[in-house]
Amino acid sequence: MSKSKDQLKLVAAVLILIAVVLLLTVLNVIDFTPENDITATGNTAGNLYNGGYFCEYEDKIYFSWPSDDHRVYCMKPDGSFEKTDITDAFSLNIYNGYLYYGRNGATSGPRSFLDRRPFGVYRVSLSSGRSKVLCSSLCAYVCLSGSNLFLQEYTDTSYYFSRVNIKNDKDFERISSAGYPISCADNGFLYYSELNGNHNIYRYDTRTGSAELFYKGNCFQPIYENGLLYYIDLADGYALKCYDTSSGSLSTITNDRCINYNVSGSAVFYQIENPDTGHYALYRNNIQGTAAELIASGSFCHINIAGGYVYFQRFNDEYTFYRASLTGSAQMEEFMPDLWSLK
Repeated sequence: MSKSKDQLKLVAAVLILIAVVLLLTVLNVIDFTPENDITATGNTAGNLYNGGYFCEYEDKIYFSWPSDDHRVYCMKPDGSFEKTDITDAFSLNIYNGYLYYGRNGATSGPRSFLDRRPFGVYRVSLSSGRSKVLCSSLCAYVCLSGSNLFLQEYTDTSYYFSRVNIKNDKDFERISSAGYPISCADNGFLYYSELNGNHNIYRYDTRTGSAELFYKGNCFQPIYENGLLYYIDLADGYALKCYDTSSGSLSTITNDRCINYNVSGSAVFYQIENPDTGHYALYRNNIQGTAAELIASGSFCHINIAGGYVYFQRFNDEYTFYRASLTGSAQMEEFMPDLWSLK
């Protein structure tokens, strides 16, 4: 009788184990990622043009730290930090509890066969940490709009304007052989400068997959938000301009040679590089271009904005970030988070 009971217990244990394995398998196959509203965006256009190394979400700031293999950290409102397992990350997009990012691990040194692939676009649940590869190509720009990620996708021979669904990596298409650096999403529309034949600004409707002319000009790095269109005017010596689509008025933020910029509310940050005059500097200004303040002289890049600060790097120093206030003193300071003490 005792032997029979032992056999029944063994059978029951095996059945329970099989049931657990089947349940885990089913849960792993089922994708619980929710669909996003058509108006969903994952980061600001200005940040994505500048590498997307910082992203603000629910009063927290997620950032890719260059001194730790571009690992993603989270800075909480109380100033404390959390460490994630995500490395080699750029183009951070966050919405509805999920982080989407591009990965470039080509310069991370020797790799284990257990390591993730060196390139790709990933989706990670912020609550569980579960990760999914959505695209295995190197994508220099990744922009969330609705339930799709729009990519500047590189291959061995070319690059493309591509799209992949956040839930289904099989729902993938190459929209155009012109590899637009897609970074600006607003209310289900994408804004970009044409690369073939002109530099007019076009608007791509993610609902219908159609594009239409939005603004004529020789434009670069368009940012559209709150009815204002910012762009660098290539035909006017790289002047940085702002066009009010409601009133039709056009203001010049700076006439000097601007090569890069970012905006937040009424604050505009831009990098001037003018070899003719030897003028190289980072500035803060307003939309009207009437309150220029020097932040620092020299060449700076990766101008990201989050949590009341603008973050940036010197052009020849890829490991150090500096920051300055959006509205307070324009004096820059080194951004020195205490990350090494985290386990």
